[in-house]
Amino acid sequence: MYRDARVEIEVLQGKDPFIDIQWPRLSRKKPAPFTAEERDRILAWWLDNDCFCYPWVAWQFYTGMRPSETAALTWADVNLEAGTVSINKSRNMGTTAATKTANSERIIPVDEPLLAILKLLPSRELGLEHVLSASVAIQCQRNGLSTTRRMRLASSGAGRSTTVGTRLSPSW
Repeated sequence: MYRDARVEIEVLQGKDPFIDIQWPRLSRKKPAPFTAEERDRILAWWLDNDCFCYPWVAWQFYTGMRPSETAALTWADVNLEAGTVSINKSRNMGTTAATKTANSERIIPVDEPLLAILKLLPSRELGLEHVLSASVAIQCQRNGLSTTRRMRLASSGAGRSTTVGTRLSPSW
């Protein structure tokens, strides 16, 4: 807001009242990623209890992509022959935009278990643009339990509680 005011109000142009403020550095908890064993037990829970959401959760675990990047993933971004995925956009609230940062744009390898999941997804056969629709996450919530609650259930089945800082990204 102040930045915009500096452009519009002549008296403020070129001035920054915050320049001399020393912002305190906040301490943050280090992420506590799941181990490969915990990941496997959690994914087994999803496969047994909610196979509809399983591809979404497995994708998040194996790729470490942000949910918004996963929601934006299109079949044009997937190279099944090379086993790679190009991450070049994000999708939030139905709007597709650039990735969170310029460094977020990348090409990642996809291993055989994920390629097998991709090949089974109906979106490919139906000719849909998006690989894993954000509607999957919405549908998971409509089924009665939020994704966060389901993640806690799955984690507890794996002998681990989810807390702030727990990440779905690979730990290996």
